[in-house]
Amino acid sequence: DAYASWYEPGHFLTQHDDLHATHDRVAAIVFGMTPVWNRNWGGHLAFYDDTGNIEEAYIPSFNTLNIFLIPKKHAVLQVAPFAGARRTSYLSWLHR
Repeated sequence: DAYASWYEPGHFLTQHDDLHATHDRVAAIVFGMTPVWNRNWGGHLAFYDDTGNIEEAYIPSFNTLNIFLIPKKHAVLQVAPFAGARRTSYLSWLHR
């Protein structure tokens, strides 16, 4: 399964781990399709440690690929209200 995502100013995705009750997901794939982005606009793909602190975060960018094992706590940080573009990406999961 896969889909495209589109985050407007003010949008975000709260912390989650991509586990699913009926899909046996092994890894997640995020392909960045945001052509122009300013780091001050937010929208970072953030990964959390076991205490809830952000351990890594990636700026939305064009033609980038992030692959990570599931479960892994992550989120899309809020896109700033003054952002001058949409944050876009293509998402998919590898299954057993």
